[in-house]
Amino acid sequence: MFLKRLTLDSDRGRLRDIEFSAGLNLIVDETPEDDKRRTGNNVGKTTVLKLINYCLGGKDREIYADPDNTKSSYQLVETYLREQNVVVTLELVDSLDDVPLKRTTIRRNFLKGKKAIREIDGQQVARGAFLRHLGAVLMPQLPEDDKPTFRQAISHNIRYNEQSLTHTLHTLDKFTRNIEYEALFLFMLGCSTEGASEKQSLAEKRKAQERYIKQLENGWNLRDYELARGIVESQIEKSEREIARFGEMKNSRGVIDELSQVEGQLSAVAGALTQARLRISIIEDARTELLSKRSDADVRELRRLYEEAHRFIPNMQKTFEELTRYHNSMIEEKARFIAEELPALESKCRALEDEEGALSKRSAVLGAQVSGMLEEGDLRRLIDEQNDLFHRKGEYDARIGQLTAAYNELEATEKALQRLEDESQADGLEHLLARQVSAFNKHFAAVSEHLYGEAYVLAFERDTDKAGTEYYRFYLFDATNISSGKKQGEMLCFDIAYTAFADAQGIDCMHFLLNDKKELMHGNQLSKVAETAVENNVQLIVPILSDKVPSEMRNDGTVVLRLSQEDKLFRIEG
Repeated sequence: MFLKRLTLDSDRGRLRDIEFSAGLNLIVDETPEDDKRRTGNNVGKTTVLKLINYCLGGKDREIYADPDNTKSSYQLVETYLREQNVVVTLELVDSLDDVPLKRTTIRRNFLKGKKAIREIDGQQVARGAFLRHLGAVLMPQLPEDDKPTFRQAISHNIRYNEQSLTHTLHTLDKFTRNIEYEALFLFMLGCSTEGASEKQSLAEKRKAQERYIKQLENGWNLRDYELARGIVESQIEKSEREIARFGEMKNSRGVIDELSQVEGQLSAVAGALTQARLRISIIEDARTELLSKRSDADVRELRRLYEEAHRFIPNMQKTFEELTRYHNSMIEEKARFIAEELPALESKCRALEDEEGALSKRSAVLGAQVSGMLEEGDLRRLIDEQNDLFHRKGEYDARIGQLTAAYNELEATEKALQRLEDESQADGLEHLLARQVSAFNKHFAAVSEHLYGEAYVLAFERDTDKAGTEYYRFYLFDATNISSGKKQGEMLCFDIAYTAFADAQGIDCMHFLLNDKKELMHGNQLSKVAETAVENNVQLIVPILSDKVPSEMRNDGTVVLRLSQEDKLFRIEG
């Protein structure tokens, strides 16, 4: 799909009508270079890219946020967009040369609730379904499991933020996991992403299991606890022999036998109590962590929850505030579900504590009887030591049981992950991937050699992340230790080459590239880029300062919008 037109309308009438053409499209800031009192960085040229991105499911805040301080905003712009009910309309077509066979129109405004406009081809779309609907319309080949998402699939087409302008391949947010990038590049290269959703779900499950095991281990591993239990058991056997020796000497065998039985019961109760307390601690930690997310909603999670609800109630219309309350109520419901076990556990703890107290008292009575019969000074010490040993053994038994179960669950998860990996290998994924990368590199090398005299190459290898999950890591040759200008060139070559590759392979892709920060590019290089874009059926939209535009481009139709301090994008002061 190509960009055909972007219009801005308000209650006062039309603000802008920008028609895009094939090849290079320049959005020019005409602030004179020698005007030292003013700057060309706030007339709105990059905002055009942000408006296009907004229509494609981006965030409205990006349009009026202060780039130097994301927590603050340009209040004048934000107020204007809402009070004047500014509507952004983006028209896309499948061809710019002939009569298009496919045309898609997207309309959005900046109001909330029932006044919000989110239209695709004249149809109002619910907030939670907007991105999925866009993906279905613009990129129907996207996997049904939403791995990668529509926004991920078009991330390299939109380069104006720091992440996408400093990383050719890693265009998603900095918290994106390796397996998410794997799914993205497999899709981009025309390889199956089947199992990607299950793989990511299993990876998340394993991470949670590993956190639980770390809590259980508390600095030790299973082998450490088993060794410690073995030592305690040996110490218990030794103490029993010594106490028995005292009993044989003084004919107190019956009392000592009962004492030994009581101590064994204490050990079992101590183990059960340790296990119950640990379970309570883990549940409370999980509940606290869950409830902490009430006011800091994960947008992706909110979207998933909303879409899930919308499948059952197609006509549901909710405001973001209502959605947030729904999200919080779901969090609280999960917290309540997690905590359902707590009353029973707490009751169990109280019963075990009572039982432990009664057994301890009986142990003390029997110990006193034995001490009275024997009058040996070391006997009381032996009994106290044995009591402590039984408690420790009970705790070790409980911890070993829990760790063994947790290790088994983790092993099952890892086997499931390995099964997915084996299946992908059995399907010949790596061989297919190698062929597709080779096919892409033909385009990549051709474009980069033409523009910069250097052959950039995409490569991949099997790697393992910190959690032990295997994935395909993608990287570029000569992607480090290069100048800013070359880095911009590398990105541009990759994006142009990918579009040509996708066309040749019949893979869904957007044919437009939104590229900021092209001031580092020399004028004659920009002319060369314009030619390359046309040759590869790519539409390139670039905001740029007027003095960086070659003279031959200033009046040949390449400039689609001219802005200045006297004629800013929204035509408001500030």
